[in-house]
Amino acid sequence: MKNTLIFGASGLLGSNYINFSKFKKFIVHKNKNKIKKNLDKKIEVLKFKISKKNVSKILSQKKIDIIINCSGLTNVEKCEKFVDKSFYLNVEIPNLLANLAFKKGIKFVHISTDHFVSRRYPIKETDKKLKCLNIYSKHKLLSEKKILKTNCNALIIRTNFFGKGTYKKSFSETILNNLKKKTKIQLFKNVFLKTINLPLLIKYIDLLIRKKKKGIFNVCSNESVSKFQFGDIICKVFNYNENFIKPISIENKKNLVKRPHNMSLDNTKLKKYIKMAIPSLKKQIRTMRKDFTNEKKKKNTLW
Repeated sequence: MKNTLIFGASGLLGSNYINFSKFKKFIVHKNKNKIKKNLDKKIEVLKFKISKKNVSKILSQKKIDIIINCSGLTNVEKCEKFVDKSFYLNVEIPNLLANLAFKKGIKFVHISTDHFVSRRYPIKETDKKLKCLNIYSKHKLLSEKKILKTNCNALIIRTNFFGKGTYKKSFSETILNNLKKKTKIQLFKNVFLKTINLPLLIKYIDLLIRKKKKGIFNVCSNESVSKFQFGDIICKVFNYNENFIKPISIENKKNLVKRPHNMSLDNTKLKKYIKMAIPSLKKQIRTMRKDFTNEKKKKNTLW
C-alpha cells in the first residue's frame, strides 16, 4: 500500500485523484476547511504550513512513498495581477517539494499545463522553443525546468481536463449549468485544446507512476477541438438544446489576459507507454454523463 501525499486536495484534480486513483491510502495537505474525509478510502488530513522543515518532517513521520502536487494558482487573470503569489505557488512550492522528494527517494508528480505556444502542433514534450503569453504559463514552464533540474526522477504531467468537480466547478460543469438553466453561453470557436476526462487522466497518471516513468508526459485525448466544439459535443451527449451555446472569437473578449489560440498536446509518447487505445472524446463525455446522473456511485459524491 502506497502512502500518497497530495497537495491541492481541495482542487478539481486533487479531489478527483482521491476518488479514482487505485492507490488506497492518502494523506492530504489541508489548506481549506472544506476538505472532508472520503468514506471509501483511508484518508488522513493534515494542516501545516508548507516549509522545508515541516514538509521534511511529514515525509519522514508518515513514510510517504509518492507526492502528487496538484496545487497552484491556475486563474490566469489572478496570476497576472498577483505575480509574486503566482511565483510562490507555481514555482517556489513545487521546487521545494521536488527537492525534498529527491533527497528522500520519494516519487514526485507535478501537474503542469498546456498553456504554451509552439512553432508546430500538436506540442511535443521535446519542444525546446515554447513561448509563453502570460505570467501563468511563464511560471508553469519555469517550474517544469526547475523541477527537472532539482529532481531528475520527477514526473511532470502536461494536461487539460474536464469532469465532475467536488469543490471547484470544471469548464464542462459551467457549460452544463448554463444549459440546464437554458441560459446562453458563449464559447470560443478559435481556441483549440485536447482535453481529457478526469478519471481517465488519473488512470494514466497511476500507470505512469507504476511504470516508474519520469520526465514530461502529455496526457490528453486524441482529438483537437475548439471550446465551442467541446460544448457542442456536451449538448449532444446530454440531449440539451444546442441553440444555447454560441460561437465567439477570443478577440471579442477585450479584457482577457492574452492566451494561446492552440493548446493541443501530442500524446504519442503517452500511448507508447500505456499501450492502450485512448477513448474518443465523445465516449469520454458519455462516461462523464454517468458521473452526473448516477448518484449511486458513492465514490464520486462522498469526498
